[in-house]
Amino acid sequence: MSNLRSWLGQKSPEEIEHFLGELPRLWLEGGQLHKLSLLLSNYEFIEAKINHHEFGIKALIEDYELINDIDVSHPDYSEQTITSLKLIQGALRLSTHILSQDPTQLAGQLSGRLLDCDTPEIQGLLQQITQTNTTYLRSLRATLTPPTGRLLSTLIGHGDSVNAVAVTPDDTKVISGSSDHTVKVWNLNTGAEIRTLTGHSAPVNVVAVTPDGTRVISGASDNTVRVWNLATGIEIQRFNGHSLPVVAVAVTPDGKKVVSASIATKKSMKVWDLETGQEELTLKGHRDIVRTVAITSGNRVISGSDNGTIKVWDLTNGEMLFRNIHGDKRYAGYPVLFTQSEAVYAIAVTLNGKWLISGSGHKGKNIIIIWNLEMRTKAFILEGHNNPISALAVTPDGKQVISASFDNTIKVWDRESGKEILSFIGHDYSIYDIKVTRDGKKIISASKDKTVKVWNLESQEKHVELIENKTSVNDVTITTDGKQVIFGLQDNFIKIFSLGLGKKNINYSFDSTQNYQNNLVLIIKNNLTKYMFFFYLWTSKLLITVLNSRVYLIMIIVNYLLAWSLMLFIIKIIKDIFK
Repeated sequence: MSNLRSWLGQKSPEEIEHFLGELPRLWLEGGQLHKLSLLLSNYEFIEAKINHHEFGIKALIEDYELINDIDVSHPDYSEQTITSLKLIQGALRLSTHILSQDPTQLAGQLSGRLLDCDTPEIQGLLQQITQTNTTYLRSLRATLTPPTGRLLSTLIGHGDSVNAVAVTPDDTKVISGSSDHTVKVWNLNTGAEIRTLTGHSAPVNVVAVTPDGTRVISGASDNTVRVWNLATGIEIQRFNGHSLPVVAVAVTPDGKKVVSASIATKKSMKVWDLETGQEELTLKGHRDIVRTVAITSGNRVISGSDNGTIKVWDLTNGEMLFRNIHGDKRYAGYPVLFTQSEAVYAIAVTLNGKWLISGSGHKGKNIIIIWNLEMRTKAFILEGHNNPISALAVTPDGKQVISASFDNTIKVWDRESGKEILSFIGHDYSIYDIKVTRDGKKIISASKDKTVKVWNLESQEKHVELIENKTSVNDVTITTDGKQVIFGLQDNFIKIFSLGLGKKNINYSFDSTQNYQNNLVLIIKNNLTKYMFFFYLWTSKLLITVLNSRVYLIMIIVNYLLAWSLMLFIIKIIKDIFK
């Protein structure tokens, strides 16, 4: 197998296609598990399949799905080998969006993600990579996101912002809606695009899936709600009752009705019969744009509006059951649910219908509120996002709240304590929607950066949260022993953190009215073995030099040197001209 490239070079195109396309399956069916594992950890096989015009990266990833069908009682079954193959698959999945555009980066992608994995199969794969004639940027350390981390895959294919996502009940497919006017269906495990649903003439703002997993519901800025057959991609119904863009949809637990909302300030919410295609009800009462709707297991509709009102409706007759008081106490005759003053951009409800989560953002107040629906009281107010909350989800067990924000981050909160548990960072721009898989193991996110990302909610990977500032970080350096990191901030502060503990040790403040162009501040640490020199230049840029055992004064005043050099150069030119 080590000379696979040469062996394939002697075969006909038909033989190569059969080998790459059929051999993994045939070896599994024939019980040749040892040969299958050797094949899937062979770099030349991986390279050949990725570069073949009939296959590519997504077909290769599907080969690794075969290991899920291996009988654990087989004599060649090895838990370590299975783990190694899944790590290789994970590395390929993380690299899909890169390798699909540039397969020549295969060696660098695999080595950059797997270098810290010490299993024999992976170390053997890395050794094969070093022995190839491929030219690539070789990592000395694992510098790319590893398959053991939080990010599982990035789905690329949309030509514009991805505004919404949904997951099928069996957790096998992801549905995405985009500003490119399309809805796409993806294989959640492999990241492969299954089909594209076309028909909308404007951005698709929201998508949902019926509980039986057979139909997709989409709402768009062409003012329509459309129903699609998931298996065929054919549009089977269209609801035309809205006069403005549709921004929210929800399906009842029995899959018989759809509730939709548009940006109209009145009569914006409608209830549709999925069996007949007829409009059943119009929910009247909101005085501002409804951005979000959810349906409880008890057939109650909950809606959130730009004016801060959250209302609960009876789905059978369209009557308002509760509403929260808002400023002037409109509709005060209705039972009070709770009070909120900020615009409501997102809501989610636990499966048992006992807890409501709302997300908002206005004038710097970017908060999440957990409400007790039975007591009609606030349980917790969660703060941590730097921009408005754009989407919310709850894990199936109701224990964790997932939030997405225009600050490009996803956060996981403990519903019972209100504490932040995890933070997911990876999108380049605002996140517009999130969903949690039915098994509670994965988060799916949609972003303005045109991607859908799949995250591992079970990952135990930890990141040290070092610093949160209201101003920019101008410079950063790490001490030579790797134990501390030093930040220079635009607000005239220098902060020193312990990397091991994630705690701030020292906080230095400089008077911004003083001129530090020629000043040198010498700070001698406790054991007198490390000396730090801070040069605070007039550009507000900070240069930090950390030395061990000896002291060297490095007088670098770049602006003066450049200015004098330029002046001398100009003088020389002038002299040469007048000679």
